[in-house]
Amino acid sequence: MNKQEVGMLFDRIVRFYPSFRVGEDKRAMLLDWHQVLADVDVHTAMVNLERYTANAENRFAPHPGALKKPLQTDAERYHGSMRAAGEETLEDWERMRALAVGPSDEQRERVRKLAKRDER
Repeated sequence: MNKQEVGMLFDRIVRFYPSFRVGEDKRAMLLDWHQVLADVDVHTAMVNLERYTANAENRFAPHPGALKKPLQTDAERYHGSMRAAGEETLEDWERMRALAVGPSDEQRERVRKLAKRDER
């Protein structure tokens, strides 16, 4: 994102949050925001701003970090947590499988005897 796009972002934030003020040193604030958002494309920042403002809990204007990374929807957060839980379960199963010990010769013999007894 270039400095002109950061300025456009400020204009859009003011439309959503009229209390958002750039402050007396506008150039310094613009440079600070640009430093944080330099590696973000303007479309991503605008979409993040829309998502941020759509959440009724966000009553105050966002800070630049809130617009940097795409915000996740509830469904995305849910699926992410479910995926993580599934991966953890699979890792647990793999650990148990690696540590599992087969039956001893004595146990095998006892099972064979029980099976023969049940055949009769």
